[in-house]
Amino acid sequence: MPKSLHFLFSALIALATPCLVLADAEYEIRSILRGANIGKTKVAVSIDDLSANRSIMRVNADEPMIPASNLKLVVSAAALATLGPDFHFETKLVWYNAPLKANDPDTRGRAILKIIGDGDPAFGDDAVLRAHGNQVADAEALVQVWVDAVKQAGITRIDTILIDDSVFDQEFVHESWPEDQLNRWYCAQVAGLNFFTNCLDIYPVPSSVQGDSPFVRMLPETNAVTTTNVAVTGNADTFWISRKLGTNELTYRGTVKHKRLKPVNVTVHDAPILFGKIFAERLFKAGIAVGEVRRPNSEDPLLEGKDLHIVRTPISIVLNRCNKNSQNLYAECLFKRTGRKVTGASGSFENGAAGVRLFLQKQIGTAAASVQTADGSGMSRKNSVTARVITDLLGVMHNDPKLSKVYRDSLATAGIDGTIDDRMVELKGRVFGKTGYINGVSCLSGYLFIPNNPRGTGANSAADAELDPKDCRVIAFSLLFNDFSPSLSVLQKLQDDIVRKLDQELRPR
Repeated sequence: MPKSLHFLFSALIALATPCLVLADAEYEIRSILRGANIGKTKVAVSIDDLSANRSIMRVNADEPMIPASNLKLVVSAAALATLGPDFHFETKLVWYNAPLKANDPDTRGRAILKIIGDGDPAFGDDAVLRAHGNQVADAEALVQVWVDAVKQAGITRIDTILIDDSVFDQEFVHESWPEDQLNRWYCAQVAGLNFFTNCLDIYPVPSSVQGDSPFVRMLPETNAVTTTNVAVTGNADTFWISRKLGTNELTYRGTVKHKRLKPVNVTVHDAPILFGKIFAERLFKAGIAVGEVRRPNSEDPLLEGKDLHIVRTPISIVLNRCNKNSQNLYAECLFKRTGRKVTGASGSFENGAAGVRLFLQKQIGTAAASVQTADGSGMSRKNSVTARVITDLLGVMHNDPKLSKVYRDSLATAGIDGTIDDRMVELKGRVFGKTGYINGVSCLSGYLFIPNNPRGTGANSAADAELDPKDCRVIAFSLLFNDFSPSLSVLQKLQDDIVRKLDQELRPR
């Protein structure tokens, strides 16, 4: 063969090889889908090679699908871009001492504490405090810091504790959330001032006599919640809690056989006012009398206050809890806080959706029209998104030098943490993903990182190496399944098999 033809042939082979590899990958994944026994399950798949800026595979990629918690990928991206990577939520304790009215005859003035919420879902969250609270290891310790701040200011009485939660509206739950699940932790109310993830932890302990009422411990302890105990000590553990909607009236039910080491959770109503009452109880124990706890009104004076304490939470911590742990309250607060930032009005489900829509229009153009966001967490079945939009968005975030690492680090990591800590363990540290599940819906979307020069030849040869995104082939994938008939575990295995096959077909030969 003439030398010039040899060079031309070699060049053509080099150009064709990536395309052949991509075609092989698509063929193998389609084979996996064809061989899966998933009945009439609706499937949407979008897979992009971000490093080469090309599509690998599309299956019903423009079909609107219910995303469940995969919606958090969209909401958290919008919040991060809108609020900025340096944003901090700030919850303030402010002291005022002045007459409530100009002609108030009380020369002492009126002692007022105001708690100003910023929509921080991490305020008083024990999981966050254990990891990031330094000397403040739990919610009770956080409240004590505020009590100490009041005492150090020399305050001996408080006429009013004002709860300013106006950063958000007071539509605490979305109208499309399932009413029979509103007492569950994943349907916690969303407020401008949140505390202890807007839930109570209940620990039942059996009595020594069968048929007697069990002892029940509540955290945080408070007299602001009314309880009725109709549970009994019995031969099984069926203890559960009902809460009358619109109230903090709890009823303990079922039977208790063993002492609970993990709590039974129940949501609370109007967390801002409840927290104010809990704080007032702790102040009273410290010898500081408190009058009323309420929200501000138009008759309250405009006063200059003194900050006694501020709790700041970086957006990165909120993103991590939202995406790694799929904590719905966190997603809803990011959603409403985005709406607040964009509109200047109290954050709401409506302006949160507007904020997300504005972000998507800017980033992915007309494709944003296919996205419907009713809430921020994905609990609502009125949400819809396409697989292509998700991979397009993953690409946008990956290519943003200011946001990419914060965003990627917020996702669950295969074999390490979050909701995929026990999935795809052979790809440990190389899959960053977001799961999603509600009844009939199972999704997995995220990134697969394939090192260009892995140590050894196995699929997991780079698992324990330091991952350098600049030296990796980056794949964005979105696997959405609606109306599924097989078990959830079958679909999760199918999702994992697709990601494994991508890694097998695309890693360097």
